[in-house]
Amino acid sequence: MSTKNKPLSPILAPAVAIMNRLKYPQKFALISLFFAIPLATVMFLLISEINDRIEFAEKEIVGDAYLRPLRQLLEHVPAARSLAHSYAKGQITVRPELIESHSRTGFFAQSILERGSMTAEEKAELITLTGLVRSNSEATRAGLEVGFRNNPAQNLKPRLEELVQNSVAQTEELLKRIDSEIIDAPQLTMTQESLAALTRKTLEKDFSLWDRTVGELDGLLRTRIEGFAHKKRLVEVLSVLMLALVGYLLVGFYWAVMRTVSGLQEASDAMIQGNLTGSVSLGYPG
Repeated sequence: MSTKNKPLSPILAPAVAIMNRLKYPQKFALISLFFAIPLATVMFLLISEINDRIEFAEKEIVGDAYLRPLRQLLEHVPAARSLAHSYAKGQITVRPELIESHSRTGFFAQSILERGSMTAEEKAELITLTGLVRSNSEATRAGLEVGFRNNPAQNLKPRLEELVQNSVAQTEELLKRIDSEIIDAPQLTMTQESLAALTRKTLEKDFSLWDRTVGELDGLLRTRIEGFAHKKRLVEVLSVLMLALVGYLLVGFYWAVMRTVSGLQEASDAMIQGNLTGSVSLGYPG
């Protein structure tokens, strides 16, 4: 049975009916359209995802910019607390709101040393405060270690590791001195001056780490944005090249088919006119 007389499958019947209604240029245009739609959809979703990541990283840079004035604010907090403490002792005149705006936590140990005695409740609270400081210091170190391991360029650890170690070591020194000379000491042996000097030195180490970390964070975010932008350009270029190649091959296939159809048409016309000596080239190799 010839293909022409062979019954069509119910599944193929709608497609054949549609194709029979279309001319060859329309058939190729329809097939190309259905090839292009999923490709364009995938490319759109991929580029949209890359754009979202770029936008998120840019927002992180904006948030990072707030860390600098916040750092300056935090740097002046100890001085403000010192002024508030002096005001409470009647040594200088400042607005009472200054005292209300800051917590006494940072100067809790100072107040104990100033009185020269410590109650059981104060000791428990000081132990809690030093535990929180130690926990935050460890969390900072652990968080940066995670950042070091997830840094593909492996350039973050050499730049920050020494500052992290200095900050953690200085914090630990401060806490050990408080433990040995205030919390666990039979008598308070630490002076207010030595405690203030240790606290100031610890803050300096922390702020040095803060400054460097913020700068490195900016660099990492910009590198991430550049990486996303590079991927986006690569996807766009490859998409355009693939679409151009597919279009080129489809046009070539169309003209090959049309030349074959035209050759068959000419052969048919010649046979109708009685010319049976001609040949038809179907364009196949060999």
